[in-house]
Amino acid sequence: DGLVAQAGERNSPTWQAWFTAWRALIHLRQGDPAAARQRAATALDMLGAKGWGAAIGLPLAAAVQAHAATGDVDGAASLLERPVPQAVFQSRTGLHYLAARGRYHLATGCHYAALCDFYACGTRMSGWGVDLPALESWRLGAAEAYLALGESLLARRLVDDQMTLPAPADGRTWGMTLRLRAATSPVPDRIELLDEAVAVFRSAGDVFELARAVGEQSEAVREAGETERARLLARKAELLARRWDSTPPPAVGPSPAA
Repeated sequence: DGLVAQAGERNSPTWQAWFTAWRALIHLRQGDPAAARQRAATALDMLGAKGWGAAIGLPLAAAVQAHAATGDVDGAASLLERPVPQAVFQSRTGLHYLAARGRYHLATGCHYAALCDFYACGTRMSGWGVDLPALESWRLGAAEAYLALGESLLARRLVDDQMTLPAPADGRTWGMTLRLRAATSPVPDRIELLDEAVAVFRSAGDVFELARAVGEQSEAVREAGETERARLLARKAELLARRWDSTPPPAVGPSPAA
């Protein structure tokens, strides 16, 4: 926020727009999609499509992901209809754009399209020598798509690969990894992994991902026969999700072998 203010004081609209777009991404990674949505819209308005050029992938990515996360898939679709220069896909901002489009496809149930975007993102990251979760956790997005398609073994491989990589210091990515690892595990292990994921999200202050993990906790303990605890957890997930004017996202599917 200080950098945004300094850029404004120095009458530097380009830098102000850039810092605002990055702030939108930071809000997303802090579990605040509502704030991210506002920041991304501001950043897009500051320069317009021509002013952003190939860098427009950054604010568009934040805006698309924020709309999808808060349940506004129509708003996300409208943003994705905006033409972007092909140069976007040869830049690091394009990595964020591809990942955000993949998450939009996840939100709309287009799981094969999501896989295409996540793998396109991953291929570029690997080829450019920047395959780090701190930039984009494409494996987790692809794993979620595989789980929705019933391909738990493929999802498990991606999650296991993710677990060998250095996680960002904020803890959020590790929590997401644990949540998806739980989805490929039998019920007793799933509950333990989700308990750990919930603790990580709570410590990180990420209420959005916390709501998802608690919702999946509810499903897991219900399968374990703890009906009353499952009901209480489902209610807790609903209350957490309401903070973003959203309903809890559906739980990712557990392993068929669970």
